[in-house]
Amino acid sequence: RVKKGGRVDYGPRHIPSPAFNDGTFQVARSDSSGLFRDDGSELATVVRGVARELDPNIRQALKSILKYGRGRVLSDDYDETEATQLGKGAFSVVWVVKHRRTGVLYAAKVVTMKGQTNQQKRDTIRAMLCEAGVSAVTKHPAIVVFHDLIFEDHRIVLVQEYCH
Repeated sequence: RVKKGGRVDYGPRHIPSPAFNDGTFQVARSDSSGLFRDDGSELATVVRGVARELDPNIRQALKSILKYGRGRVLSDDYDETEATQLGKGAFSVVWVVKHRRTGVLYAAKVVTMKGQTNQQKRDTIRAMLCEAGVSAVTKHPAIVVFHDLIFEDHRIVLVQEYCH
């Protein structure tokens, strides 16, 4: 990590949003494995279990995101009021959102888990963690850059670079 202008620079692969440290939510302490803290919620338990099953390289790439636990929503860091829909599929809806602090546009892939069985939730979380992990560890012009992963109560949001 290199300090630039008084802030820590995490490089182009992951730039944590200011909400990680501004006190708007409590930063979860990681357990000894450094994975998603089990705060007793069903979602935290499922995410933690699925994260343990991931390839070690993917788990390491997502460790900084997973250790913060729950407590964030997309609107904490991204402006959804002027979001425009990029596309829709059977699995998700992709929106263009603006980062509140920087004004940078990102593509937010929103996957709703409402009404899913426990196994379907596990499968959805596994798919999103794998997609985020591959994006985080792969450096190639044809692969969109991973930015953030947000776990809300009934949806997961994968935030990636917006390709114009």
